[in-house]
Amino acid sequence: MRSARIIKMSVAFALLLGAVVTCESEPVGPSQCAYSEPDPSPRFSYRLRVSIRASGEDIDTLYTVSVDEVLFPDSTRPLMTAPQVRADRDVEFRYPAPTSVAAMDVLVAVSDIAANCSVVGDNPVATQLQARETVRVEFTVACIAV
Repeated sequence: MRSARIIKMSVAFALLLGAVVTCESEPVGPSQCAYSEPDPSPRFSYRLRVSIRASGEDIDTLYTVSVDEVLFPDSTRPLMTAPQVRADRDVEFRYPAPTSVAAMDVLVAVSDIAANCSVVGDNPVATQLQARETVRVEFTVACIAV
């Protein structure tokens, strides 16, 4: 019940901001898609493609991916969140880039990970988005039998 409420609030917030939904592969439903800001000028946008690869036993298949802008060393601002992202599918985020700003530092994180699973490596991952380029971030999740 709580997760359905959070998803509804996330979708409502995304729609309020004028966000659009994009999917890398054939979705089973809208929950397998990512939310992104409208892209009025594709020449000046930040693009981020996130992959989650899961392995092991009793694999958790749905995750939340969030992207936060790094404002200062200890200060971030939430940009976008995609709830219920399926493992082994790519999710693409698009965010309009001001024409005067060529790069944006972000933190990309995976959450809503089952207790028997953990991210192998860094989580969150710090990266820099470049205008007119697609930056790729990959997470590996390892799960053990319950």
